[in-house]
Amino acid sequence: MFENLGGGELMLILLAVLVLFGPKKIPELAHGLGKGLREFKKASQDLQNNLAKAVGEEDFKNIADSVKSIKTDVTSSVQKLTEHFQSATEQANNAPTTRNLALAAPVSATELPAAELHTQLPAVSDLPAQPSSSMPEASA
Repeated sequence: MFENLGGGELMLILLAVLVLFGPKKIPELAHGLGKGLREFKKASQDLQNNLAKAVGEEDFKNIADSVKSIKTDVTSSVQKLTEHFQSATEQANNAPTTRNLALAAPVSATELPAAELHTQLPAVSDLPAQPSSSMPEASA
């Protein structure tokens, strides 16, 4: 939890706590925090013991193993999905767009079937010199 905090950050946090609560309140806060942590640890241990008694030691171990197995499977699936998503994103970013293809290699009307003629973008020479605020309507 605190593995990314350096010495400077910890000193800044301690200074902020000292300024906010004062030197007389800090021991009381630390005592209350320690007491709360002890109670939490005791309650979690009691819950674990009660669960082990109710289910049985062998069943409890089997459940724990099953949970670990499911966690491993889910982690693996999430990692694969993340890699697939990153790969798809890179391919989408690197793939040329239809407009870039039309500008890079213009196709004449005689090379396309009639059904595809309306989907082609205008050639570079047909584009206006200044960008306009309205898009030209495509003719069918």
